[in-house]
Formats: sequence, C-alpha cells, structure tokens
Amino acid sequence: MPFDYPNIQRYEVDYDDLHLYLKQNFKLNFDYFEEWLNGWIRVLKNAEIDTQKQIDKLLENGIYGFEVFQQNLTFWKYHI
Repeated sequence: MPFDYPNIQRYEVDYDDLHLYLKQNFKLNFDYFEEWLNGWIRVLKNAEIDTQKQIDKLLENGIYGFEVFQQNLTFWKYHI
C-alpha cells in the first residue's frame, strides 16, 4: 500500500481492479501468465499486510523526528 510518510497519509489500492487492468492491458505471451499475475497480486497483498503493521506501530509510537527528502522525478517529458 502506498503511504506518504511526511504527510502521514495512506492511499488505498484496489487489487482486484489492478489485476483486471493488468490482465486486460499487459497480456504477456506465455502459458502461465494467469498464475504469474496471481502470484504477483498475492505478493502485493502480503506486502500491504506488512506495511499496515509498520504504519500501526509508527502511529502508536509516534513519528520519528527527521526530515524526509522528496524530489520530483522526470522521465523524459513526464514529471512525477
């Protein structure tokens, strides 16, 4: 799950929508594509569980007092 540490803001991810989007738009040409995609969605869901535990502990114990470096990224003509 994406988490904006400096602003203590969590962003939700709909993994079913992500799965459907990837399945429809990034069909790779190999026999086990569906199993491969399902495996990566499971990895992301498990990572979300671990991230939520870290966020809960962070909110319980307080935010650490250090400055988080943020920098915009530029990929060719796209700015993030």
